[in-house]
Amino acid sequence: MRASFRTRRRARLLAAALVLGGLVATAGVAATDTAAQAAVPIAPPAATPPIAAPTAHSLESQVWVRWEPAIPADGEAVTGYTVHVYEGANEVAEWHAAALLTGRLIPELTNGTAYSFTVSVSTTEGESAESDPSAAVTPVDAVAPDEIVDTIDVDVSPQSAVVSPDGTRLYTGNNSAHTVSVVDTAAGVALDTIDIDATAGALAISPDGRTLYVSRYVSGMGSYGVSVIDTATGTVSATISFPEYMSRMAVSPDGARLYAVMNGSGRIRVIDTATNTEIGDDISLGYGIPGIAVSPDSTSLYVLSRSADDQLLVFDTATFTVTRAAQIAGTPYQLDLSPDGRTAFVLEPTGGELLVIDTASLATRDRITVGDVWNHQASTPDGAMVYLVSSDTVAIVDVDAGDVVATLPTTGEGSLSPAVSPDGTAVYVPSLRGGSVDVLRYVPPPTTVVFDANGGTGTMSDQTSGRDQAAALGPVAFTKADHAFAGWNTAADGSGTAYADQAVYGFEADATLYAQWSSTVIASLAIHGPTAAEEGDHVDYTVEAFNAAGGSLGDVTAQTELGTDVSADDVVGAEVTFGFVPSALGGSSTRALTATLSTDPGITATLSVEVDSAASGIRLSAPTTAGQGDTITVTVEAVDAAGGALGNVTGLAVITSSVESDEIVGDQVHFVHASPHLITATIPGVPGFTARATVEVAPTRSSTLEATGADPSAPAAVAAALLALGAAGLLLARRAVRRP
Repeated sequence: MRASFRTRRRARLLAAALVLGGLVATAGVAATDTAAQAAVPIAPPAATPPIAAPTAHSLESQVWVRWEPAIPADGEAVTGYTVHVYEGANEVAEWHAAALLTGRLIPELTNGTAYSFTVSVSTTEGESAESDPSAAVTPVDAVAPDEIVDTIDVDVSPQSAVVSPDGTRLYTGNNSAHTVSVVDTAAGVALDTIDIDATAGALAISPDGRTLYVSRYVSGMGSYGVSVIDTATGTVSATISFPEYMSRMAVSPDGARLYAVMNGSGRIRVIDTATNTEIGDDISLGYGIPGIAVSPDSTSLYVLSRSADDQLLVFDTATFTVTRAAQIAGTPYQLDLSPDGRTAFVLEPTGGELLVIDTASLATRDRITVGDVWNHQASTPDGAMVYLVSSDTVAIVDVDAGDVVATLPTTGEGSLSPAVSPDGTAVYVPSLRGGSVDVLRYVPPPTTVVFDANGGTGTMSDQTSGRDQAAALGPVAFTKADHAFAGWNTAADGSGTAYADQAVYGFEADATLYAQWSSTVIASLAIHGPTAAEEGDHVDYTVEAFNAAGGSLGDVTAQTELGTDVSADDVVGAEVTFGFVPSALGGSSTRALTATLSTDPGITATLSVEVDSAASGIRLSAPTTAGQGDTITVTVEAVDAAGGALGNVTGLAVITSSVESDEIVGDQVHFVHASPHLITATIPGVPGFTARATVEVAPTRSSTLEATGADPSAPAAVAAALLALGAAGLLLARRAVRRP
């Protein structure tokens, strides 16, 4: 599209007027005599004078350029027009228009960039010089319509809609009324009704807005075709007849052709708009065709085919041959092409998706989940938004976000075929059963925001923007001693709506915003962190400061000193390691954390922390051996689940011995007798906290059996008895010997 325009212009002149020896130079003829070709002269410019400077109307991502019809010189006939696009002094694009046109939309423009336009006339004798340039205009990025602001009454059962290229007129095809309604879009009222004496269906409009095409059929009579309406007079100027019903149509952006889809045969008929007759060639697919669209340069026709593979086909409009094809998953329905031709939108209701297709590669760039209730669609001029309609709902799809950002109930039922204005500021949704058209619009009237220092000093200018138009506030230029700026509010006391500094907002009406101030003088502190822990845990705490009004002044941990009321705790900076507290054995203890502001020790904060004991039992330590009469010292320690020592709890333990004669005082055990002694330690009131140790107590050398705790007379008695038995046995033996 942006190749060498001068080179292409010379090629057009050569094809139109080069002659030598009665031979017409035509594309496709092989070069056989280079010398003869070199001698072919270039025809001089056409005698037709340049036309007057065109007018240009700024839209979204495009500009509508209009010109007065050329008056050809004698012997010449106008064959078309070329619109030259300039950015400054540089020509950046050319777009062509058919001879019958007096205007067209120029797409592929950048919002915010100024452009001017000239028009040259192509005739049978060559091409005229360019016209004077139009005034420079700048396409603007419109805020997408997002709410229904009006409902326009039209004739009965409107089922289709189309907007004129300049956006001033809306046309609706009224099905059972057999009419077309003409609506003034600025006033929001129907101006006229055009009778076509047949059921009105699909609509299409020429690029200059002077011709409206309406599909028509007469029920029961087999009469099908297109009513051609002169929009200037509001009358039917011609009727194109077809042998079958036509479901949809599209006009090429250069205005030269009308493509009409035959619903039953799967055929696309091609109409020469200059003569309103078929050109003889058509496209026959034999399948349903749920959507067609023409590329901005009119060289490609995009066709949705309900073939076995459900394809998106691209036809060369010069040869009517398929140049590219891509399979579309599901059941594609409805095709919409962005004005710049770079993106195709295909509604796929079976999967409930809107397919976003890159026309350069035919690759599906995104599949946006939208649900399966939608039956028609239209996109904004910049291709950023797509509007889907069902019988009673409009859905707004943000293409970049890949999501449905809003759904709106329509005022009437049977909503069909939406139309978007060329400037992107309005969407029109006809209601088949409502006899009306809903208007979606975003109208940004100016609003002024006044900034009030509210006790501070400094100045700030008022800020003006559109209603609900996104604009950043500030930055704040006010100051107040010993205070920090805390945002804006619609009420001086902060009871209204709050707005953050430099954040982006939109206002529906004028507003005064009052600066909100927060004292920077610290009045109180608060400790933040866990309020439950276990002995041995390392816990970090933070300290937050507040002013007298309770407003946060942020983290001041580094400006405070932290401590606890338990000496066993270890505090390093903001980290507290909770130590072992014997009295909490088997339970928990409450620690009081205190934070003190370094610059003002009178400002403190406390936090209570419940700390569970880490002890899971006790361990008794005692000598394994001792001597009779010795006194030993035992030690009782609390231990954790892993057996690690936590601390001495001997003072809490009760010590007992298996030998009653042992003398126990505190942690001292005195052994009176020699024998194994089982020492036991228990913690009163703490079930399961018991430990034992065995001490082998040996007798001293001078000790007797009495030292062991046994009866000392028992061994002597036993010995005496044994001696007596022995003596008795000896006497009996002697007597036995003496017997004969």
